[in-house]
Amino acid sequence: EETMWLDAMKISGYIEPVPKGIGIMMGEINTFTEDMWDRIVSQLFAVSRETLITVGTEPEARLIQGWGETMGRTVDVTENPADPIYDLWVCQAKAE
Repeated sequence: EETMWLDAMKISGYIEPVPKGIGIMMGEINTFTEDMWDRIVSQLFAVSRETLITVGTEPEARLIQGWGETMGRTVDVTENPADPIYDLWVCQAKAE
């Protein structure tokens, strides 16, 4: 009774837009999971004006960058050498 299970692919149906959103250590984005992550990231962009997302690889970061640009976002991608595994790549997105 104290737990709520949310579908991240439908987040805009659960919350009103907020100024900032965050996705830390987003899961592995590969050909099998790419469509799911596209929907999750798109929902995060839909409910936040500024968004910070971290991923483990540069190809994952470039996918997020492309998804953001499709939604009218400016997405800066930088490498974060402080975490060589989960948060190696940082995507900072802003609504244009």
